[in-house]
Amino acid sequence: MKEKSKDKNKVKDQRLQATVIVILVFLLVILVIGVTYAAFHYAKEGQIPNQIKTGTITMNYTEGKTGINITNAMPMTEDVGKNLSNENEMFDFTVSTEISVNQGIIYEVVAHKESSSTLKDTDVRLYLQSGTTAGVYAKEELAPTAFTPLAQDDSVGAKAGEMVLATKGVHTTQTTYYRLRMWVDSSYELSNTSKSFSIRVNVYGKDATLSEVNSLQ
Repeated sequence: MKEKSKDKNKVKDQRLQATVIVILVFLLVILVIGVTYAAFHYAKEGQIPNQIKTGTITMNYTEGKTGINITNAMPMTEDVGKNLSNENEMFDFTVSTEISVNQGIIYEVVAHKESSSTLKDTDVRLYLQSGTTAGVYAKEELAPTAFTPLAQDDSVGAKAGEMVLATKGVHTTQTTYYRLRMWVDSSYELSNTSKSFSIRVNVYGKDATLSEVNSLQ
């Protein structure tokens, strides 16, 4: 009888051990998922005024700052990235111009990559839309594109190493509303190392003739 009792206790111990192992594996899976599906973290910095001869270009930011930072973000497809809708997944700003009669301005919306970025340029996608009414972004200014730095300074003002997101020509006083999204491309392979990518958004402008402005319409 004692041996039977011992056998029963041994079976119970084995079942208990198996249950504990299953629970530990389950908790480990939850932990791994929790690390893999890290949430977007955004930070915004900077300011940009731009005064030129024939008018003024002013950037206004909905949160008073000018950049985006993503840290340990989950890779996603373009369809998902283009429709990010949470407040901390979009960066809204406006560009306002005040221009004298019969004058023009050409300006560029530019992304400046921070030196602290550790993700490769090819690992991220930037997507820019615009509109003439607040909250309505009907025009695609930049299709989802990897960060693509200029090889040299351009004629409008963007510097080597920066990426031009949009080039606009205007000849009237107006305000354009922009929405920028940035995400990690679906081809990126997650690792155990923390990665980040940070940009500042700047605007550069120059005087232009009406014909130069019209060529960009």
